[in-house]
Amino acid sequence: MVNKVILIGRISEYPRYSSNGGKKETVFPLRTGTGIPLDWPEHGQESQYHRVIARGRNAEICKRLGKEDLIYIEGSLQTSYYEYFNNDSMPVGAFTSEVILKFVRRLSGEAKTINEQ
Repeated sequence: MVNKVILIGRISEYPRYSSNGGKKETVFPLRTGTGIPLDWPEHGQESQYHRVIARGRNAEICKRLGKEDLIYIEGSLQTSYYEYFNNDSMPVGAFTSEVILKFVRRLSGEAKTINEQ
């Protein structure tokens, strides 16, 4: 089986870096678009947002990426289940998908390539 994700998009918020007990992690949302404008000109093009997680050496380098940087990434898709309480204090289950980063290349600004095998 193959679990590979390839995306080109812009970072929509500054990356959040954390280090806990030697485990380094950087998390950021990546905005991708279809390139096809929506019907209304003021809406621009349709966008999708992807949560990207970089760990280890990749986390150290990704923490220096900036908002609106255009990047190319390769990684794998990870799906998790979590529960939260809604307004009626009832537990609700939900799934979330994240891209676990393996390779990144900055396409705008200073060119950097990182690769963690």
